[in-house]
Amino acid sequence: MDCKETLKNLWMLLDGEIQDKDQHEILDHLAHCWHCTDVKDSEERLKSLIKQKLEYKKAVPSELINAISQIVYGK
Repeated sequence: MDCKETLKNLWMLLDGEIQDKDQHEILDHLAHCWHCTDVKDSEERLKSLIKQKLEYKKAVPSELINAISQIVYGK
């Protein structure tokens, strides 16, 4: 897997939404590519910061979640 494919699938990897075969290929690429590893580390820090900041907010209303799902997934 090259850098373009790795970075394209990075958020799916960080969210645990990727199949084992693809996960293995991405992790193998990350083990050998400092650039993609730096991007992954930055994205992990960003995700952690967002999660930390959102813990202090009220729960997201289900109406908002449904509206976003309709826009993103057409559901």
